[in-house]
Amino acid sequence: MNANNLKPDSKGIEHTVEKHSNKTVVSYCFGNSLIEIYNVMFGTYVFFFYETEIGLYVWFITIAYVIYSLWNSINDPLLGYLFDKPNRLWKRWGKRFPWMVIAAIPWVFSMYFILTPPFTNPAENTLLIFIWMVIWTCCFDTFYSMFQNNHFSLFADKFRSDDERRKTGSLGWALGMCGTAIGGIIPPLLITYGDISSYSFMGLIIALLALVFFVLAIPGIRETKNMINRYVIVDMHKEKEGFFSVMKKAVKQKNFMLFVFLTFLGDVVFNCVLASIHYFVKYTIRAPASFATPLLALTIIGSIASVPLFLKLMRKINDNKKVAIIGSTIFLLTLLTLIFFWDPITFLICAFLFGIGVSAFKTPRFPVLSDTLDETVIKTGMHQESVYMGANTFFQRFSIITQAIIFALAHVLTGFDPNIESQTPLALFGIRMQAAIIPAIFLFIGIIVFAKYYDLTAEKTKENKQKLKEMGL
Repeated sequence: MNANNLKPDSKGIEHTVEKHSNKTVVSYCFGNSLIEIYNVMFGTYVFFFYETEIGLYVWFITIAYVIYSLWNSINDPLLGYLFDKPNRLWKRWGKRFPWMVIAAIPWVFSMYFILTPPFTNPAENTLLIFIWMVIWTCCFDTFYSMFQNNHFSLFADKFRSDDERRKTGSLGWALGMCGTAIGGIIPPLLITYGDISSYSFMGLIIALLALVFFVLAIPGIRETKNMINRYVIVDMHKEKEGFFSVMKKAVKQKNFMLFVFLTFLGDVVFNCVLASIHYFVKYTIRAPASFATPLLALTIIGSIASVPLFLKLMRKINDNKKVAIIGSTIFLLTLLTLIFFWDPITFLICAFLFGIGVSAFKTPRFPVLSDTLDETVIKTGMHQESVYMGANTFFQRFSIITQAIIFALAHVLTGFDPNIESQTPLALFGIRMQAAIIPAIFLFIGIIVFAKYYDLTAEKTKENKQKLKEMGL
């Protein structure tokens, strides 16, 4: 790590933009890999597993998702508030690093327990299966939030220049796709439709692989000495607002909430597509579970291969808002291709194109988030990124409820029956509705709203960075 050769101020804080080594950037981005492993795992397998393998009725699963999301709505912002409260660990270990270390191991193994219910006969043990699902999904969410909120909050505070944010954001997305590869490509090779125990085995193997990524992420998620000094000297002695007061303030930040809104709708799309993959494979293509591997592989290849293109586009345009609108539009167009495939080959092509769309949508995500967080720091005079990330995650979790309701309605209204392999044409159309048609309508609305009301232009974000330097923040 290097910094400009400027002396610290009277408080011992260097008001410089620290430059981090490529090793530090790569290490930090391995945290993205870890997060994406479990984003894919949860989105792809939990709903499908409990409906088609365990046989739990679709509305019980939907209610479990609602409870999980409501728990998340309390858990995420509250944890974010607690993370920003001063404690003795700050002076030695930093503000965010200890929480990520505490969360990692129980988080990665909680998915194993989600996929290992001790009661597998829904006719005799419906309530017990339902309770097991609720308890372990809530445990999963608690530790997930502890890690993700601090990891994302660290991004804006640690990487402060446009170049580093764009480089880290793009590399984070690329390494995140490596996590997607593990969470998406490997599991289909380890499971067999109809064999419940294969899902448990798969969950254990993925947990062990995820631990490797956590170890690789440790150097990058540690805070620098100057960051710790800033926490202790500036943040620790400032009067803290109440939890609900801070949450109210977060919701009032227009640009931040517009980012949250667009991200929420993008997550609805991503959740619906991921959760539909095995429905497509098992009921539309009528292929074994392993067919999901080339599907997800092509999605990942499309995403990773297109990252340099969108990074170059971001640098050329130099306006994060414009790139976000362009990327979201590409995401929408590639999503629509999933409505029209008719055989395995065209499905593979659509998967590749969708991967490009995912990259277009997510590559500018961190830079736009950082722009909104910079604005909140200027308005409040404090770094409270964990609270804002808690608020962000609070709203993103409603994408899970949205996905579950879309699936439940599509299955009930079109007569989908998970117990038969040959579905009616209407039920097969319902799978396309849940995967692409309804999410596309949501995303289109989000793009229009974001384009009209988000006002952090390139000029304004440049002014905000200068103000942060002047404020010593």
